[in-house]
Amino acid sequence: MSAISRMSLVGSLATLVVASAFWLAPLTSAQAESADKLLPPESLIVLHLNLQQVQKSQLFKKYVSKELRKALRDSEDLQKFEEATGIDILQDLHTVSLIFTKLPKQIDPANPRDVDPKDLEVLVIVRGEFAKDGVVRAMKKSDRLTSRRYQGHDIFVTKSEDEDDQPAFICVAEDGLILVSNNRIRLQKSLDAMSEESTPKGISRELQAVIKAIPERQTLWLAMGNLPLLKNLAQNDPNAADLLDKFAGMSLSIGVEDKIKINLRAHGTDADAAREFRAGFDKLRGFLALTATQDPNVGPLVQDILNSLKTGQKGTIASLELELDEEVIKKIAQTIQAVLGGAAARPGRQID
Repeated sequence: MSAISRMSLVGSLATLVVASAFWLAPLTSAQAESADKLLPPESLIVLHLNLQQVQKSQLFKKYVSKELRKALRDSEDLQKFEEATGIDILQDLHTVSLIFTKLPKQIDPANPRDVDPKDLEVLVIVRGEFAKDGVVRAMKKSDRLTSRRYQGHDIFVTKSEDEDDQPAFICVAEDGLILVSNNRIRLQKSLDAMSEESTPKGISRELQAVIKAIPERQTLWLAMGNLPLLKNLAQNDPNAADLLDKFAGMSLSIGVEDKIKINLRAHGTDADAAREFRAGFDKLRGFLALTATQDPNVGPLVQDILNSLKTGQKGTIASLELELDEEVIKKIAQTIQAVLGGAAARPGRQID
């Protein structure tokens, strides 16, 4: 298998991750050691953010907490929201899981957001510590929402003056649980699953295995199985398509504590496939190292990052691990500032 073919597969995976990030940007999270019991059987991609884990991290406390709390205090809309619902954004919202249950058959890599909303079906699961009744009362007073009853629940629908805007369907299902979807039937299915006496049918074995391999206490993670969409993205490259036949799933996790740890895992159908994926990761690392030597401004920083980049393989899983300590994170921030022209900072200077 050529390096170009492996890079093509990596590019296909990256395209899907980028496309997901664009669509999920306003949303976030759940717990990596186990899948949320409300994940639908049709789940294709799961994105999970653990808000509690973020706030416990030393990096958050040192660099983000003070400024974020000030921004929340200065936001009149957020203050009104907290007063109306009784929800403290930072304290009471614990996790958010966003799940794709339907995806388009094709995505243009050059325009990942150029997707018909009707080709996407999404469910959001928000968990925390808040009272259902207070949130429902506040939502009923909003002139931006309409509501209807379903199986004893209030389902709220967002209103828009633009007919092309897709409505969101929202339900405070119980204390500490909010469900949101862009499809009424999808939301109703989740409510039905909650009321079933028997254990709901779980997600696919492939996706379950991908999620199970993610370490505990991750701040953010994304998991997916082998999607038909990937094969469509790689259909013009026979070698990449052949490699995808050996692909069982992928996860990307980010842990934030006193360091930032990033781990990309490719699940193969067998150990030989995993070894092939690891070889692809090694080729990618070498390509990045070669690129770094061509730019004297960012080359030293990229080399610092590559020094902590490791590849590995265990059983049917190949991994690409990156660990960024506080000093490297500062250099990244300084380099971004310099490139954007927002500050005259250069790698090596201290951030105030």
